[in-house]
Amino acid sequence: MKKYELTGEKFTESYYDSRGDRKTAVVYRIRALVNIPEHKVHAGDIGGWVEKEENLSHEGNCWLGNGIICGESSVSGDVLIGDINVEETYSGIRGSSKIDATGIMLHVSVENSTLKGNLNLYSCQLEDSTVSGNVSLDESDFLRCKIEGDVEVSGAVNLNDSKLSDCSKVINTSAGLLFLRRVNMSEYSRIFCEGEGGNTLSNISLVGEEIIKMT
Repeated sequence: MKKYELTGEKFTESYYDSRGDRKTAVVYRIRALVNIPEHKVHAGDIGGWVEKEENLSHEGNCWLGNGIICGESSVSGDVLIGDINVEETYSGIRGSSKIDATGIMLHVSVENSTLKGNLNLYSCQLEDSTVSGNVSLDESDFLRCKIEGDVEVSGAVNLNDSKLSDCSKVINTSAGLLFLRRVNMSEYSRIFCEGEGGNTLSNISLVGEEIIKMT
């Protein structure tokens, strides 16, 4: 049974595929055909934009409230992407991204990435990334990162060319900035950023149960 339909409202969207080639796609506004109580969606509600039905699964409770899914990207599971009631939560899922998750993704840009697990993402940019586990990210930029396990990231945190493995945790509890560049964190490692001011970590490898705490 289909849970949404494509409407006649459409426009052309540009994006880059996994090879870096510029592509265009005609995307169509969707309309709910059934109620999705988990996300307070009612039959007849207008949602976001998809290029084709393969972009947003008819199975589960996943829903696109606002934003675009196009290219070879697909979204499944019970995740809510965007919120039609909040205009600034506009999100884009492009390229060959695969999302099979629960949780909420608001105002995110996802390019050629794989996301799984219980994810709560806000104002994030993910590119060529793998994210899985029980993950909460807030106002962060991720570029070609592999993030697994129970990871919590908050504040203005940037991770580039980094790998966070099982049970790793990066926390920024300050008003400052924490920048990680090409950092490899292994099992049970922790980085804490507390207090005021900015911090930068570059080319650091953490192994075992190492802890770095900046106050």
